[in-house]
Amino acid sequence: MKFLFSFLVFVLAVSAQNDICLEKIEFGNSCSTAEPSIRFHFDNSTGLCMAFGYKGCGGNKNNFDTDGTCSALCKPTSINWCPVKSEPLKKTDGTVLCKKDDDCKTNGYCKRRLAGGGVCCNKVESDYVPVCGKGRTALIVKDDGNKNMLIGKNCDSNFCPKQSKCTMGNYFATCCKKL
Repeated sequence: MKFLFSFLVFVLAVSAQNDICLEKIEFGNSCSTAEPSIRFHFDNSTGLCMAFGYKGCGGNKNNFDTDGTCSALCKPTSINWCPVKSEPLKKTDGTVLCKKDDDCKTNGYCKRRLAGGGVCCNKVESDYVPVCGKGRTALIVKDDGNKNMLIGKNCDSNFCPKQSKCTMGNYFATCCKKL
């Protein structure tokens, strides 16, 4: 009985934790006790953790210090879904399963599972390699010891540091270094 009660409490805690990931982005408000910073929120419409400019105080719990923390708490554990929750790409034979990129159409790639095999998905690389203009490149930041490109839902998220400029792509926005 004690085990059952503990299990129920655990399930409710996990459910409550997941609910914060569904909260809409809130930028908070300016205050004298904290500095504005770049934070991360889970965007349910794309299934991605995205950067935003946090004003320092307030907001909601869908507000994480790092992309890694956001991903660990909010990203779906299914590894078989396509980026930005897009539908799998149908091959010429009408199926979506694949073993390698060549199995998919030219505008797709094979999103593989750890156990082997996968599904064909549309390419979204163009957003991960933004067109920043002559002599400019995407801004890469260190997050949890990893180097990552900052992405946001759109430029209104005000997430790009001062030494960069926001560029909107097909699915999301990125930061390009200023010259």
